[in-house]
Amino acid sequence: MNHYAAAIAATGDRPRALSVYQQALDMNQELNKPDDEAISLEGIADHHLATGDPVQGAAHLRQALGIYQRLGMGADVQRVRARLADTVSR
Repeated sequence: MNHYAAAIAATGDRPRALSVYQQALDMNQELNKPDDEAISLEGIADHHLATGDPVQGAAHLRQALGIYQRLGMGADVQRVRARLADTVSR
C-alpha cells in the first residue's frame, strides 16, 4: 500500500495519498511490520510538509526515526535525521 500511496502522491493528489498512507499505517501496525510502518509514517510526513504543516511533518518523521533506530536500519536513520534537520532549519 505504501507504493500505491507514493504513486498517488506523485500525481499530486495529496489528500488521497494521505488517506492511503494512513490505511497502510494501520495495516502495518496491525500486522506488526515496523519497517513498513516507518515508510507509512514518512509518507504521512511528506504530506504534512508539502501542505505547510512542518510541526506534524516533523512529528511523523521522529516516529519513523525511532522505528528505524530500533531496527538498526542505519541508512534510513541517517536519511530521516537529514530530513528532520532540513525541516527544522526552514
